[in-house]
Amino acid sequence: MRTLANSLLGELHDTVAPLQGSLPARELLLRRAAEYLDALMPEIEQDRELRREVALGYERLAQVLGRDGFPNLGDRATSRASYEKAQTMLEGLGEDGLDMEASLALARTHVALSIGNIDPVVRNNHLSRAQTILERWTATQPSDPRVASSAIGLWFAVGNNHEAARDYVRASDTFKKAALVAEGVLAMDPASSQANRDLSLLYKKIATENELLGDVDTAIAYYGKAMSLDEERVTRDRARRLWRLDLSFSYNALGSLLAMKGRLDEAIERHRQALELRRDVVAEDPNDQFATTSLARGYGSYATTLGRAGRLDAATQAQLDRVHVLERWRRTHDGRINAWNDEVAARVDAFAALIKLYDGAPSRRAGRPGPACDMLSRAAQLPGEWVATKRQGVVASPESLATLLRRCR
Repeated sequence: MRTLANSLLGELHDTVAPLQGSLPARELLLRRAAEYLDALMPEIEQDRELRREVALGYERLAQVLGRDGFPNLGDRATSRASYEKAQTMLEGLGEDGLDMEASLALARTHVALSIGNIDPVVRNNHLSRAQTILERWTATQPSDPRVASSAIGLWFAVGNNHEAARDYVRASDTFKKAALVAEGVLAMDPASSQANRDLSLLYKKIATENELLGDVDTAIAYYGKAMSLDEERVTRDRARRLWRLDLSFSYNALGSLLAMKGRLDEAIERHRQALELRRDVVAEDPNDQFATTSLARGYGSYATTLGRAGRLDAATQAQLDRVHVLERWRRTHDGRINAWNDEVAARVDAFAALIKLYDGAPSRRAGRPGPACDMLSRAAQLPGEWVATKRQGVVASPESLATLLRRCR
C-alpha cells in the first residue's frame, strides 16, 4: 500500500501531469494516494518516514486542488485543509528531523497558508516561520535551485503584502532583490525552465509596481523582458500549457499599458494574442480553474481597450464573452460557491464598465446596452438560486446592484 501510494504521488502523477485535460486525473491519483496513506495513519507515530511521505503527499494534493498562479481545480477550501495537514505532520517531525526536501515543503506550506488569510497577524506569522526555515538553507545551500525557488516564492508573498498595503516602492525593492537571485540562478542553468519562469514572474511584478507608481514606460520595459523569457519557454516546449498562460499574461499586460500610451492598434493586437493562447489552454483542459478565470479576465481587459478605441459594440461583446466563460464554469462546477460569486462579480463589473462607456459616448448617451442589462438582471437572480439549494455559504449581492438595475428600467 505504501509503495502504491508513493507511485501515485510520484511517477504516475508526474507522467499524467503534462497530458491534455489531466487535472481531474491528477486529482484522482492524489486523492487515492492520500486514502492509502491515511489507512496507515495508526503507524504514523512510530514511523517518521511515513509521516514525511504523507505530509509531502498532502502538499502536492493542495497544489493541484487550489494553488494560486498554477493550473488547479479551484477547490480552495480543500486545498487549504490539505496544506494545514501537511504543516501539522511536518512540524510533528521536529525541525532537526527534516531533510532539505521536507523542510522546503514546510516553508512552501507556510507561504501558501499566508496567501489569502485575512488576519494580518496569522499571515505574517506564516511568512516569518517560512523565512526562518529558508534562512537556514540559503546560508548552507545558496546555489541549490530548489532553495532559490522556494525563497523566491517567499519574497513573492512578502512583496505582494507590501503591494496590498500600497507600499509600492517597498514592494518593488523586494521584487528587485529577488530578481537578482533569480538572474544568478538562470545564469548558472540557462536551460532551466523553472529558473526562467521565476525570473519572468519577478520582472512582471516589478513592472506592476512601476505601473502603480505611474512609470508606464519602465513598466512596459520590464514586461517586455518578461515576454522574451516567456516566448523562450513556449518555443522550447509549446505543449506545456502553463508556459502559454505565462506568455498570455505578458501580452495582456502590455496591451493594457500600450493602451494607456494611446497605442491602441498595438494594444488590441496584444490582447488578441493573449486571448488566443488562453482559449487554446481552456479548450485543452476545461477543468483548469486558473486558465478559465484568466480567460475571463482577458476578455475584460480586451473590452476596456476596445472601449478606449471607441468600439462600443465590440467592447460589449467582449464583456459578454467574459461573463459567458464564468457562467459555463459555474454550471459545470455548481457546488462551489466561489464559482457563483465569481460570476456575480463579473456580471456587475462588466455592466458598470459598459455603462461608463455608453455615458461617455455622445451618440449612445441616451441609450443603454440591452444585452448587458439582461446580464445584470441575471446577476440579481443568482444569490437567490444558491439559497434555494440550501447549501452552506452566501453568494454576495453587491450593494451597487440595486442602483445599477435602475439604469435598465
